[in-house]
Amino acid sequence: MTPCRLVALALGLTAAAATRAEGPSAFALQTYEPPPAGDRFLAVPDAAAPGHLVPAAAMVLSWAHDPLVLRLDGEVPPGGRMVHRQAWGFAQGSLGLGPRVLLEVAAPVALHQSGSRPVVELPQVAAAGLGDLRLGGRVTLLTRPAFTLAAALQLDLPTGGREAFTSDGKVRATASAIAGGRRGALTWGARLGLVLRPERDLTVTSVGPALAWSAAAAWSRGAWRVGPELYGRYQFSGTTTSPAEALLGGGWTRGPWDLSAGVGTQLGEGSVEIGHRPAP
Repeated sequence: MTPCRLVALALGLTAAAATRAEGPSAFALQTYEPPPAGDRFLAVPDAAAPGHLVPAAAMVLSWAHDPLVLRLDGEVPPGGRMVHRQAWGFAQGSLGLGPRVLLEVAAPVALHQSGSRPVVELPQVAAAGLGDLRLGGRVTLLTRPAFTLAAALQLDLPTGGREAFTSDGKVRATASAIAGGRRGALTWGARLGLVLRPERDLTVTSVGPALAWSAAAAWSRGAWRVGPELYGRYQFSGTTTSPAEALLGGGWTRGPWDLSAGVGTQLGEGSVEIGHRPAP
């Protein structure tokens, strides 16, 4: 039977943006990316592959409050919540090829979004829209009794709509190193990835290459597990935020079925103000 997973996740993220006179553009806003179907954590991929011709499927749901807020001189102007509430769904599938290789695909969809249009030059977020299709692969490089090391490559194809803040309109690639292991009832994992994203001035903000990271630990007893997770992104350039998120997640596994849930929040001020009010 194909393993299935349902995850509900609550997140908070604030980003800063500013207006300019020339034509503004939307961009891929979503920073939460669930790991491949069949993996144990909510934000950290496994380092091990499931085995030869072992399929998995997952449906992941996430919710965010104020994921994109316009700030001018540190204040939110009237109507400045460009994306106020956001609900996403991720339809995922994976397939193990041999003891060391995993292939994955994920189709994200913005199920519901609401927001304001503070100035006429800025786009208003669409209520719903497709996200960028994710294709990926993972290879296990080293396996020891309490330690596993893997390398992964992910491609995000520009299938989303920029009016829904679900796509840059460009291909993104992420190369990652993943480590994990288990000792007794404690399971842990960590990931460090280089996000190859073209440097682009989008007027509303600008984007560029970044370093994505995540770490997690879980304590298990029988079919139940619970533990903290951290994830974030550090921007090498551009004016997009370097967000960091913490969440507490738990799950229940019975045979091929897995039900997980988590709740999280932003750590510190993950946004950068780039705008200013014109002088009177």
